[in-house]
Amino acid sequence: MSIPIVWGMRMMGKVDAVPGVGHVATKFFYLQYLPLIPLETYLVFREVGEDIHGVRIPFSPKSIFIAWLRAGCVVAAIGLLIASLIALSERHRAQALLCFVGAMFLVGAFFYSYYFGPICQAGYNRAMDLAQLANAGPEQLLALEIAFGRMNADQAELE
Repeated sequence: MSIPIVWGMRMMGKVDAVPGVGHVATKFFYLQYLPLIPLETYLVFREVGEDIHGVRIPFSPKSIFIAWLRAGCVVAAIGLLIASLIALSERHRAQALLCFVGAMFLVGAFFYSYYFGPICQAGYNRAMDLAQLANAGPEQLLALEIAFGRMNADQAELE
């Protein structure tokens, strides 16, 4: 039996979503779907299959860190599940339960990282910086001002 080796480049580390603009992601060289080497970071407007529509921006340490953190959660969870099975086979129920709970915690952390506001949503200043990089028009900038509560609809209409 041979294990196929999967490698290539793909976008990972999705962070800093900006309403009406896009999100930040980093293209990584990966091996077995584990991000290894960050190659470039993009402000992604939309993704259609493997096609990425966006603009290249300076490296995002947050995107890189989150990609590695998510991969670490998956690898550690698999390791803890294996350790849990080994402990269970050796009749160490307390250790098996502890490893299993740890694995479930890591799985929860992995999924939560896609919904936790400070990770997945850009703050006001970052959103405005990204909108500038995307050459957003005045209407989009006003929409961001409204989305972040800096203006109400009446104030934006006057602008």
